Amino acid sequence: MVEILSRQLERPIGLVQSSPMGMIDTLFEIRAPSTEFKAHLLSVLESIAAWYSKHDFIGNPSILEWLLGRPAMGFK
Repeated sequence: MVEILSRQLERPIGLVQSSPMGMIDTLFEIRAPSTEFKAHLLSVLESIAAWYSKHDFIGNPSILEWLLGRPAMGFK
């Protein structure tokens, strides 16, 4: 995706990987939630990351076309 965006925008695009806690800090940098809520959110994000590390993201590509009522477009 980064390579496609770089080509389409005709400039280099960087990729930054973030930890679940880094994502939480970025999401809430203006309004800080309670420590309890932050801990819960971290637990949820870690569970999601663990699931997708073990299992593929499986879906039916036709569903988007059914929802849109037209052929889906590619990322590019």
